Amino acid sequence: MALTLDARLADKLVVDAEVADAVRAEMRDILTGFVAAEKEAEVNVIRRREETNATHSLLNTARVMVENPVMIRSKSWMRWKPLPAVLSV
Repeated sequence: MALTLDARLADKLVVDAEVADAVRAEMRDILTGFVAAEKEAEVNVIRRREETNATHSLLNTARVMVENPVMIRSKSWMRWKPLPAVLSV
């Protein structure tokens, strides 16, 4: 049985709507994945920056210790120095 023009147009509209819904869902998934990847990249940049700052701090501390051996002795002395009575438990 041959479909009438109205029946064919109705079928086309249904198919078009289904395709549009599928495309919207796919685009939403792609955008969600993109935003998640972008946020993860930002977190990695922050994490690397903090690691770099910590490494620079260690380098500066080592440089001070090498240039001023007295600092090594004072630092080891401070580590073993007893706590003041106010801070004692």
